[in-house]
Amino acid sequence: MMETILVVGVVAAVALMAVRSFYRTMTGKEKGHCCGCANCTCGQAGKENAQAKPGVSA
Repeated sequence: MMETILVVGVVAAVALMAVRSFYRTMTGKEKGHCCGCANCTCGQAGKENAQAKPGVSA
């Protein structure tokens, strides 16, 4: 009985996290991997790619 309760709890938590992730992706609230820290280069890579393509703004 205790194992069933534990499994149901874990499955419910994973389902809740999946729904939250899907909701944040669909509403545009997902920020992605770049947090804007000073030593991060992932934000700069997007700007460089946008500058290389005419008509695309970053």
